[in-house]
Parts: sequence; structure tokens; C-alpha cells
Amino acid sequence: MKKYIKKIVMHPLFSGSAIMVLGSNSVSFINYLYHLVMGRMLGPVGYGELASLIALIGLVGIIPGSVSLVIIKQVSSVKDEHEINNLVGWLRTKIFLASVIFSISILIVSPFIASFLNINNTYYLIFIAISFLFSLQAGLFRAILQGLLKFKEMVFSMLIENGAKFILSIFLVYLGFQVGGAMFSFILSAIIGLYITNFYLGYR
Repeated sequence: MKKYIKKIVMHPLFSGSAIMVLGSNSVSFINYLYHLVMGRMLGPVGYGELASLIALIGLVGIIPGSVSLVIIKQVSSVKDEHEINNLVGWLRTKIFLASVIFSISILIVSPFIASFLNINNTYYLIFIAISFLFSLQAGLFRAILQGLLKFKEMVFSMLIENGAKFILSIFLVYLGFQVGGAMFSFILSAIIGLYITNFYLGYR
């Protein structure tokens, strides 16, 4: 019985699930602190604007989020090391192209979105488009890592990216950049997240 329990505990899926749960809760806590601090620093008006922009990011991110499930399934179904390398290389190229097209599409429709949502500063939407160029790649690279059962690496990249967003937002808002600074931190943290996930895929 003990051997059976030990076998279950040591299985990559079990330990990976535990890491995912712990990591997801940690990321949620960081994001909770982020909203709490930004609400205090920006005030009701500024935070309301920031919250609407974050909601827009979440809405637009539904599409790539669904693609992640397909990537996880495809990567996890391949067993041969050579095939995995070929698939990962192919996915990285396609993900980069998709990120560029996705970001350009947001830039094109940004005036219409700004008009519809009554956003006075269109630079915020430009920041969102640029951040998606990096965050979309980072997010889909995490799907590859998850398909490869690299749960620790995936969770670590999430924690670093969200932690960087939290710290950089505080710093930029403190310097007086207000909502623009908070939005710019999304770009910087996405670049960090992309670097980490790309590093792990290169040295898996």
C-alpha cells in the first residue's frame, strides 16, 4: 500500500498538479495585491480606467487561451524526442507569426475600441497591442512547457512575470506615470516572461 501511494505521489502528473495548484494560488495572491495597491495609488478614477483596460486584455485573451489547450494536447501526445523537437520548433515559428498578426490587428481596430469604450488616451491600447506581442508568445510557450510536463518551469515563469508586473507598476506609478505607467509595466513584464519561457524551451 505504501509503495502504491508513493508511486502515485512521485508520478509527474500528481506532483505537477500540486505545483500548478500552488503556483496558481500564488499568482492569484500577487494579482490581488496588485489590484489592492493600484487602487490606493491611482485613486477611484485612475483605477477604474486601469480595471477596464485589464478587463479588455482578459476578453481579448480568450482566443489565445483556447489555443493553449490544443497545444498542450498536441505536445503531450508526441513521445519521440526528435518529433518533439520538430513540433516545438514548428510551434515557436507559428506562435511568433500569430503574435505579430494578433498585435497588428489590435493596433488597427484600436481607434474603434477607444471610441466604443470612451477611452481618451489611445496610447493605452497601443501598449496593450505591444504587450500582446510578447505575452501571447509567453503564454503559448507555457502551454508547450505544460505539454512537456515542465510544470515547475511554467509556474516559475508565471510567478516572475506577475511579480515583475506588480513591482514595475508600483515603481512607474510612483514616478508619476499613473495609468500609462501601469500599462507599460505589462509590456516589460511580458518581455521578462517571454525570455524565461524561451530559455526553458531552449534548454529543456
